[in-house]
Amino acid sequence: MADLEVFSNLGMPSQPFFRNDRFAALANGKIYAGKADTDPTNPANQVQVYVENEDGTLTPIPQPVRTNVAGFPVWNGQVVKLITKIESSMVVADQNDVVIFTFSNLFKYDPVQMWNLLLSQNGAKYVGTPVGNVQEQLNGYVTPWNFVGKAPYATVTAALQAMFDYASANGLDVRADGWKGTTNGILTASNIRIFGGDWTLTGNDPRFVNCEVIGGTWRGRSMWCQNTTLRGVNGRNGHRMRHDGGDVRMFDCWYDGIPGGSNNSHINIQGVQSGGPQIWGTIEIDGCLFTNGYNGIIHQGGNAFMSRGIFRNLAFVNMQGDGIELNVVHQCFENGCVIENILLDNIDGINPGNFASNWGLGIGIAGKGPYGWDLPDENYARNFTIRNVLVNDCKQCIHVEMGRDFSIENVTVNPNVNKSVGTGITTAGIYTSGCKDFLIDGVTGEPVTNSSTDVHDLRIIHMEWGPPRLSSPRNYTIRNVRTKTGRVYCPVAADPGDPTAGVNRAPHDNRVKLENIDCYRLTIFGVATQLDMINVNFWELDAVGDDSAGGTTSSGQYIRTKSVLNMMNVNSLNPAKQAWSKCRYSNINMINCNVEARMYVNLDGSLGQLLGNVGKQFFPEITSHGGYGNFFPCGREFDRGDVVWIYDYGSNDPANGPGGIVNLKPYIVTEWGAYFPKDDRAKIHAAAVGARQIVQFLTPNGVSSGSPWLYTTMLSPGTRIVIPQGGAGGADLVTTVVRPPYQTPPDDTGKPIVVDIADPIQNPVPEGTKIRMWKQISTFPPL
Repeated sequence: MADLEVFSNLGMPSQPFFRNDRFAALANGKIYAGKADTDPTNPANQVQVYVENEDGTLTPIPQPVRTNVAGFPVWNGQVVKLITKIESSMVVADQNDVVIFTFSNLFKYDPVQMWNLLLSQNGAKYVGTPVGNVQEQLNGYVTPWNFVGKAPYATVTAALQAMFDYASANGLDVRADGWKGTTNGILTASNIRIFGGDWTLTGNDPRFVNCEVIGGTWRGRSMWCQNTTLRGVNGRNGHRMRHDGGDVRMFDCWYDGIPGGSNNSHINIQGVQSGGPQIWGTIEIDGCLFTNGYNGIIHQGGNAFMSRGIFRNLAFVNMQGDGIELNVVHQCFENGCVIENILLDNIDGINPGNFASNWGLGIGIAGKGPYGWDLPDENYARNFTIRNVLVNDCKQCIHVEMGRDFSIENVTVNPNVNKSVGTGITTAGIYTSGCKDFLIDGVTGEPVTNSSTDVHDLRIIHMEWGPPRLSSPRNYTIRNVRTKTGRVYCPVAADPGDPTAGVNRAPHDNRVKLENIDCYRLTIFGVATQLDMINVNFWELDAVGDDSAGGTTSSGQYIRTKSVLNMMNVNSLNPAKQAWSKCRYSNINMINCNVEARMYVNLDGSLGQLLGNVGKQFFPEITSHGGYGNFFPCGREFDRGDVVWIYDYGSNDPANGPGGIVNLKPYIVTEWGAYFPKDDRAKIHAAAVGARQIVQFLTPNGVSSGSPWLYTTMLSPGTRIVIPQGGAGGADLVTTVVRPPYQTPPDDTGKPIVVDIADPIQNPVPEGTKIRMWKQISTFPPL
């Protein structure tokens, strides 16, 4: 490096002090030095004074320093140069302590000091650049102070925009710790990190693309984020985050207060306004707190398609809307959505006039309406899990409508009837409407009531039909539920379909499993394809199979196909409330239950043979027109190991009633199958190609002799039969009974007796053909 060219001033090392009242030197004066902006004559404020020697060393001397007759400062008889090491004040007094001069701050650098400072390890911060000093450039960041209030920026917004642009162009961070300011207009930033600051946003919303915002307090307008991460951000005074596409993540943030303007949430995922382009992306929110607002997180999925959603470790406290609301998200979450480790406390919807009703949900997820049995899977919200949730003081804790392929696990819900009054939502711990293919596993909680509401009517779990009575919740499992005072409410109906022209709706199965449930009141209604109840205990059972007479929220329709009710360890603690009403299931199996479930029909023959059972032991129900139970049940499949008891009336007339039974005869099923006689009762009328019915050959007469299919020789739904020559090319047709024998109208006993079958006739069937069971039963003793 070339030698520096240095200039030196030649002159006296010190300047003389003069009096201010006349032109004369200050002889025998006194010089005091203290901390800046203090009185140096006070010893407590004084600082060390040094004599600067010729070799640059410093010698400390006491105060006050005296002046000679010429006014120069002297020490040990020598004129000296005086300095301090910090910013200092100075007082000059005469020999009588009359103050001549006062200086509050003498700070300045002489050339030697400045050279030493610039050569020191901190020297870079004293060399300026167009945007701050060299040290800041070396540190890799800019600050608002580098731009705000500097030319050529006429406004704070213009200065901040220049700062963002400069940081982005030069790969620098923005450090705003300790800065506070207000914007008025749109700010845009990309590919930068922003640390700290207290930002009040007015005018328009800022846009951040590929940014990371770390810390700081943001007030006022929304922050639009695209491919952006927020860490430790505080949202205040109406501020919210709006997802603008890409991967947006939030960690350890806190949003507090009512949103500004027409906004109604702290976090908004809805895409752009109507007519704008749709947005795509993912959302992850973890470790965040939302307090004292309307809605916490709102996702309107109509034009904001999130392929993945993670909502984890969140708390919502004192909210006046919903905690989390993911609405119309049927086109989202193909890669899944998880909502876990959530606290919701005091969610109390206020239903203000300028917002929609139904506010006050803890967590809500919805697909696309309308409701119906045969809507495409694309209409359902799907692939989500809600788990590890605690909800207090909320009217409806978890809400799902038009959902499929989801699970709700390990939640504690305490619905409060006194919250969100007037908003129109139902009090419930978990509420579903029009959902299918889902699991609820692990629910505890107790409802909170008031003086006008029976606590046992409040539902910890409330499954509901899609309104208006269009589709039952179906194919679901509920297990591990505990509530001492609450109600579990479960529609279970399968869909018989509707062949009406213009509707042509195929039937829909419904398989429901209720396991390990302990509640006060259990409500079940409808006829499922299969309902399994295992380890279920309650104080009251409110269960009806055939609910066609009304009184429930279903359509009242029920299936005629095979329907199975399996109950194992199902017990009521209240003897007066331990029976099914109108239990219209074709197959009922019970083990270790004190709940009564008797097969019910309103028309003879419409369920096939009516049987009671204890475990896997069956006994016939006594019915009219020859159904005395003194013959083996016909047209009903039994399993190997079943025991079927037949009544023995001896010499008594069975028509006189069960009092004539003198004995019971057991049959042990050694090979599963069904029994049917081979006489004229097995004959059918001719059947044309395409027919899905077979018709009893005997002429109906209203009693068992002419109408055996209705009274004695019945066919149960689900039984597999063989129709000789009815298959392709004249082969036997194997099919299943889907509706047991019936007449149309049912009150005309002379009408044909018809059985609906699953498969169409493929080859004309001759008159008088005898059907047979697909699997012939074997018993001991033999039939």
